[in-house]
Formats: sequence, structure tokens, C-alpha cells
Amino acid sequence: MTFFSDQVIRNNGLATWQKMLDSTGLDGVYTAGGNYPDQDLIKLIVTYSEIRGESVADLVHHTGRQLLDQFSESYGIFFDGYEDFFGFLESVEDVIHVEVKKLYPDAELPSFEYERVGAQQLNMRYRSERKLCDLALGLVTSSAEYFDVSCSIVHGTRCLNKGDDYCQLEVVAHE
Repeated sequence: MTFFSDQVIRNNGLATWQKMLDSTGLDGVYTAGGNYPDQDLIKLIVTYSEIRGESVADLVHHTGRQLLDQFSESYGIFFDGYEDFFGFLESVEDVIHVEVKKLYPDAELPSFEYERVGAQQLNMRYRSERKLCDLALGLVTSSAEYFDVSCSIVHGTRCLNKGDDYCQLEVVAHE
């Protein structure tokens, strides 16, 4: 939640953040280690979307892109040693999320399953109660840029927001 407030303030100013809090009735006291109701985040995202005149999906995707930048600056150790973009993505579930849980035991993290389809394609299954697949897409997109990999990312036919039990993300690297 603190990342989202920082992003709003950095991109649009403190007055916009205060306007969002006023219109949602939230108090805005958020700490990095806190765990907050999903409804609070959803209210803030919808309000921010209305203020910016952007779709919620585009806004959440953009937030994921910016979140990866912050992660790489603050937690560079998770990015070190990976020359292979797909290897990095495959480390999220069993390496990065394990370390995050050590720091924030109450964190509600998404889960990922992976399937390599040849050397140039990785299929990912994203599961989360929050159903923020657009955030995951933004994170994957920025990860590709971080590793200087040209790729296409397709949100497959399965999606949590369509009632499926996971979202299919198909990541294809281009040479």
C-alpha cells in the first residue's frame, strides 16, 4: 500500500493523494510492514483511475511496471546472478517469495507455476485472491526490460477475472 501512495504522490502530487483519501473515506495511515484490507486498495485504485481518466487495467499494469523498478533498486540482490530472463521469472515463487515471507510473514503473495515451452517460451500460471493479473503483467513486462529481452506477453484465454482458477501468461522471447 505504501508503494501505491508513493507512486500517486510522485506522479500527481500530495493533493491528489489527499483527494483520493477524502473521496474514499480512508485515513491513509499505511506502513511498509502493514497488512491492509484489499477493499481499501481497490477503492483507491478505482478512484485514481477516475482522476487520471485511465482504465483500471491500464493503471494496475503501469503500477506493476513501476513496482519492478522499485524492487530492483531496493532488493537488487534478487536480480543478481540471473543472466537468463526466464530463470529470473522462475525464481519468483521459490526464491523471492520465500524471502519476502521472512520479512513480512503476513504478506498475501500470489503464487506462480511455470512451464517451459522450448527455449523461447515460458507459460506462467498466476493465482491470487486479489486477481491483479494486470499487475503481474506489468511486473513481467518491466522484468523483460530490466534483462534487456525483447518479448511478447499474452494474457492467455484463462483468467481469474473470467472465473477461471488461474491466469495464463504466455511469455515469448524474441531473438
